[in-house]
Amino acid sequence: MLISGAFGLFRRDALIAIGGYDPTAIGEDMDLTVRLQEHFRARRQPIRIAFDPHPLGWTQAPEDLRSLRGQRWRWRRGLLQVLWRHRHMIGSRRYGTVSLGALPYIVLFEGAAPLIEVVGFSIAGAAALLGVLNWRYFIVMVAASALLGTAVTLIALVLSDVATGRYQRGRELALLIVVALIESFGYRQLNSWWGFVGTVRALRGRGGWGVITRRAFES
Repeated sequence: MLISGAFGLFRRDALIAIGGYDPTAIGEDMDLTVRLQEHFRARRQPIRIAFDPHPLGWTQAPEDLRSLRGQRWRWRRGLLQVLWRHRHMIGSRRYGTVSLGALPYIVLFEGAAPLIEVVGFSIAGAAALLGVLNWRYFIVMVAASALLGTAVTLIALVLSDVATGRYQRGRELALLIVVALIESFGYRQLNSWWGFVGTVRALRGRGGWGVITRRAFES
């Protein structure tokens, strides 16, 4: 459903068939992939969007928290825009597994997840202030969530490393393991908050890419 803008490679004739890139799309990479799925599946024409799990490339990433926040806001607006524009596909048998499986999954786990998490933390905070929070239950739930998230990240890291041998030893592997262990305590909540704010900004009609600090590659 999403071919990363930094690593996407498309057939020219396929892009021409759907009208090329949409200049009004905020998340142009996901928008393009979904439009390809919609166009060819609706016409029952052969379509194959392949995924290479081991791409090698260099791309510029946000250099500070402000730029990272702006990127996540933009990603959020792009996601919601794509889901809204293609809402007619969700649950329709016409588009096969894309509409019956992939899109509903994205709506629930990408679209609604930040809102659910922020509301959940707000309710827990209010309950704590009112003295009605079951701390034992709360701690168990937070621990279970953190352990699950850490396990998924570590499994992905191990599977990737088995195939590529990129981090089999050295400080980089140790650093990735440490990050996987601590990301559920602070960074995940920050991303959920940015997703929540990005949703509000999208509903208020705030668009555009924003300004992101980028640093040129060094030798």
